Amino acid sequence: MKKLQPVRGTKDILEEEYRQIVLIVTYWHYLTSAYGFKMIQTPIIEDSEVFKKTLGMTSDIIKKETYTFKDRSNNEITLRPEGTAPVVRFFINNKLHHVLPQKLSYQGEMFRYDRPQQGRLRQFHQLGAEIIGIKDISAELELVQISIDFLEQINIKRNDFEIHVNTLGDINSRKKYSKQLKEFFQDFKKDLTQESIDRLEKNPIRILDTKNKEELKIIEKAPKLNQILNNESLDIFDEFKDACKKLGINIIVNEKLVRGLDYYNHICFEFISNLLGAQNSFLAGGRYDGLIKHLGGPDYPGCGFAGGIERILLLKKIPNKNAR
Repeated sequence: MKKLQPVRGTKDILEEEYRQIVLIVTYWHYLTSAYGFKMIQTPIIEDSEVFKKTLGMTSDIIKKETYTFKDRSNNEITLRPEGTAPVVRFFINNKLHHVLPQKLSYQGEMFRYDRPQQGRLRQFHQLGAEIIGIKDISAELELVQISIDFLEQINIKRNDFEIHVNTLGDINSRKKYSKQLKEFFQDFKKDLTQESIDRLEKNPIRILDTKNKEELKIIEKAPKLNQILNNESLDIFDEFKDACKKLGINIIVNEKLVRGLDYYNHICFEFISNLLGAQNSFLAGGRYDGLIKHLGGPDYPGCGFAGGIERILLLKKIPNKNAR
């Protein structure tokens, strides 16, 4: 008789780990409430178009990682792989634009078909926050600060992680940059993986996401986004960096940082810990102006972030050799 086991990439959660998850979520509820966020919940299943229209058809999530199926009424359904797109759909459907800004937080299970490894499961838990209706950098600053406060409250020390930031510019800057990258990589086409060749035709910026060592050497010679950004994009990023300095938020500008989803623009950020090994990012986000309009709603700006609870738990368990 076949021995029944959890599906690959999922696991049973025993009492002690479940208690830790509940504790983290409790702190998250308390802190976001103190910052004026409203806790919401979206379904774990969505119409597949919610993700196809927002994540981009060339994203790894859509191409390789979604759990998508047809139900008995022949509707195409996707288990949610991330939280922002459902929150934006929630914002539009519930007509929340009548009172702005909206500050929304959430937590729950996400699903991605990915190679299971430490800190990365196919069914995993995320917590996140979104601010809709604020155009200026005060929204990004608040999100970064609430992230720091949250990590400190659950006893992850500031020297356990770095905050990497970059700017992706506006849509016009990205189009111009995409064209330059496409021309540049044509000369190295024979040295690219098949995955990068596919990205070259559809979205060359995604090649910068590669982990291939040979491709990383090529990227060192590639045009840099900050060299072609328009003045508005540069000014926004300079304002953000100056504000972080005044607030005592230590950041590292990482020109290679690009978010893996099509909806991001301008400022993006990642919380990274070298204690986690190769998969060192455990919290990330950025601005997504234009996403709400693209999904059929009113044209309001937005930004947000999400953190992986499994990776946060893993980081909590690792003793920091550099700690005093």
